[in-house]
Amino acid sequence: MTGPDVAAQVLELAHARPPTLGRGRLVCVDGPAGSGKTTLASALALLDPRAVVVHMDDLYAGWDGLPGVADQLDGLLRPLAAGRPGSYRRWDWHAGRFAETVEVAPTDLLVLEGVGAGSGSVADLATVLVWVDAPHEARMRRGLERDGEAFAPHWEAWAAAEEAHFGAEGTRERADLRLDGAAPAPLPPTGAQHRIAHGAYAAVVTETGATLRSLTHEGQPLVDGFGEDELPGKARGQLLVPWPNRVRDGRWSFGGRDHQLALSEPDRANAMHGLVRWGSWWPGARGPASVTLHHRLPAQRGYPWMLDLAVTYALGTDGLTTTLAATNRSAAPAPYAAGAHPYFRVGDGLVDRLSLRLPARTRALLDDRMIPVGREPVAGTAYDLTAGRVIGDLALDDAFTDLVRDGHGRATAELRDPSTGAGVALWVDEHHRWLQVFTADDHGERARHHVAVEPMTAPGDALRTGDDLVVIDPGATFTVQWGVRALPPRGS
Repeated sequence: MTGPDVAAQVLELAHARPPTLGRGRLVCVDGPAGSGKTTLASALALLDPRAVVVHMDDLYAGWDGLPGVADQLDGLLRPLAAGRPGSYRRWDWHAGRFAETVEVAPTDLLVLEGVGAGSGSVADLATVLVWVDAPHEARMRRGLERDGEAFAPHWEAWAAAEEAHFGAEGTRERADLRLDGAAPAPLPPTGAQHRIAHGAYAAVVTETGATLRSLTHEGQPLVDGFGEDELPGKARGQLLVPWPNRVRDGRWSFGGRDHQLALSEPDRANAMHGLVRWGSWWPGARGPASVTLHHRLPAQRGYPWMLDLAVTYALGTDGLTTTLAATNRSAAPAPYAAGAHPYFRVGDGLVDRLSLRLPARTRALLDDRMIPVGREPVAGTAYDLTAGRVIGDLALDDAFTDLVRDGHGRATAELRDPSTGAGVALWVDEHHRWLQVFTADDHGERARHHVAVEPMTAPGDALRTGDDLVVIDPGATFTVQWGVRALPPRGS
């Protein structure tokens, strides 16, 4: 297995360990020829665009070059470990001689793949050593398909050389991970599944969208998530960047330029919920109770700014804390808003029986396309939930603002079972000025079995109106936090 799920596991292990190559980390992917090492290296580079990949094929002095590759490795890796550029001479396989010298600058992650990548002479510099193997017949078939039958004698000689090398080096025995490269395993629809836990809390975050798929406390679900073999329908657990909610007609202007977004809610002719929900997020720092995922949002039609995004999900004694940071990598200021779309549940029944406390004094008025057209105070209306009340038959798909905050600038919403007092709370920091509340009346068999309370830094249509829109200067970072905790039953 050498696909994205395994690549995510390798990256998680690498980032959990301290740097070993100067300020960077070195992942060595070793194993016999044709086993799937290059496939794994490519998957690593796909998950982490910062990675620099060096192929051992470029370092050997031809088919007989494996025994003498140690000098090339020293010239590449020892300077990097000292914080200087390393280099190697590239072998031209067609000309049968060395060609140009290739310089490699210090980097956060270097992936070295190929036979001999895990040589003992540089073992002290390796952050993670991965061994990839496959049956001899499969490896030979792959090699001859790649190089042609004319190279069969070379392959036989190479196989003998690498067998002697691995026997002397003990590479397989020293490996941190041993993988079967015979065939890639099928992936879940949302890619790698990142599991974290602390005390009574446990969570699963997916590679696709950095989505919160599951959050439990003492084995009981706090969010209404989705299965590992499912896709997150209705934006379940997803991050909403660089705008939450909707943009009317997908058409907006900024800095004197007009932009047109794709209409991702075609029945209402709106652009909806941002651009990162279905992208791949690669893992960074990882511990038993936390995981950080990264995504580079490329400049594109409708949103011509590049953003580097990093989200950390961390569990502690007080539940889940989510930290989302956006860095503007473009040369011009970038308009930005962020949100998230968790659905909360307390038990298995309808939400009609639950009590909702919402610390909001103002509600947005929406038109038939769910676009804000005004505001009104909630006092004296059915939407006044500031003191908490049983939801009953109240149907909600509304945005609320003018939030009541504590001394730390946090606003907290609570969903409880009034018969026991048990429930779940969502808190948001001072940057989240809005909460969207949705009782999921159109969710078929799951209608009104969960309540979405969505933290948002800006309301719907903010790209068009500018309401509470943040502008991130070039090179600057905007960071927000929100979190979830279990509410214990009364008397516990």
